[in-house]
Amino acid sequence: AKAKCFYTKRSKRSGEPNVNHFLNGLGPSGNKTIHEPSKSFEELWDEIKKELHLPADYPRPKDSGAIQNEEARKLFSSKFRNMYRQKMEQLLQDMTASTGGSYKTHEEQWKLFGDLFTEGTGNKSTDRFNKFLIEKVFLGLASNNQFKTHLPQRIRTEKHVQKKLRFIVKGFLPDINESCTLTLKANMSKNSYNAYWQEIPRTHRLAVPMRKIGNCRVMKKMWLKKALKVFRTEQNSWGADLQTSVKLKAVQDNLQGKKVLILVFNTDATVVAKSTGCETKHTEVSFTLLTPQNQCASAEEYKEMEKRVRQALDAVTLMVLPVGDSAKNMKFNFWEPYEKEIVSLLKNGLQIGNEQLEVVCFFRADLAGHNGLLEQGGVSDSSGKFCIHCDETSDAKRAGHFIFLSETKAAEECVSLRQFCDRYQLFPQKKSIRRQ
Repeated sequence: AKAKCFYTKRSKRSGEPNVNHFLNGLGPSGNKTIHEPSKSFEELWDEIKKELHLPADYPRPKDSGAIQNEEARKLFSSKFRNMYRQKMEQLLQDMTASTGGSYKTHEEQWKLFGDLFTEGTGNKSTDRFNKFLIEKVFLGLASNNQFKTHLPQRIRTEKHVQKKLRFIVKGFLPDINESCTLTLKANMSKNSYNAYWQEIPRTHRLAVPMRKIGNCRVMKKMWLKKALKVFRTEQNSWGADLQTSVKLKAVQDNLQGKKVLILVFNTDATVVAKSTGCETKHTEVSFTLLTPQNQCASAEEYKEMEKRVRQALDAVTLMVLPVGDSAKNMKFNFWEPYEKEIVSLLKNGLQIGNEQLEVVCFFRADLAGHNGLLEQGGVSDSSGKFCIHCDETSDAKRAGHFIFLSETKAAEECVSLRQFCDRYQLFPQKKSIRRQ
């Protein structure tokens, strides 16, 4: 320090230079550097103002970031670097000497600064006063204007920089499990993904290659097949264990704490291919897991349950049939493997951990699907019943006599829809046009 280079006030030679103390401060080899004291921003601005011959009434900026003059800004950056680069050079030499390693590149020397910072305790009240947190240091450097303008240009062109900084970009990109799920969800083929992956070389170091995604898909299928106890019927219909699937879905949707669960079976068939006199059909049986309104903790949760009924993404595939949804096919492929499980859920409920949940089942399908599941309703009903909720027949519907009225004094009679509207005057009223 400057004060130690002079005799103190108690000495007879007070105020005179103390040469012996100065030489002792240099050490035996005399290789220690005397650091100049740091200058304040006001002192630096006065020097800049004098060198650039700025007028006396030129407004003084509050800090270095508020300097508007381009020449003044460049001169300040030059002075700032000259002041502190020597100190940083000395600090780097001291750190490399303390670690005792041989650092061939400058990057290896700067890597030592990472050991000065900490991850933090996780407590916001204490971490807010710690300036040596890793994220604070990194975010501070990333917000610097020179870093903002220089790094993006180097990342797009320099392979060395891409390799060093790829761990940051990978934090934003989907990992191998997410890539596997997203490609399946987007129905992206292997050739399409490879074309995207091979088009830009720098994506090879960032995006997950299709080879790893394919291996991940195979492992996921093997795990799901084992976890869900997948089986196959004689007609090559594939299905999963009902109780295991419902348990996994309940835990995924955080419904294991509810007392009652609503299990809705969804059935639908579609024509995959057509040929002369033959149709190839495909049937999918899925289920949607809900909870009744009295079990919902809030109105938002009940709205979420209503949304799940309409959204296909919330339906879990239980069985896939390569045939149609006729009563014979559903009895052989669906009811034989699942009837005992459904009855067990209705009687005993579902146990998840220490919780015992009551289960209520519903079946949702079109008329053909209901006929396949329940053998009631639709044009294929053996008894001629058309509706699944009443005793009306398809012949009555075609004849237009499908509404029955019971009166206290008159016997049961059958009327048509037009007669019913005439009797009770159920016609739409015409809007009156007002004259202006």
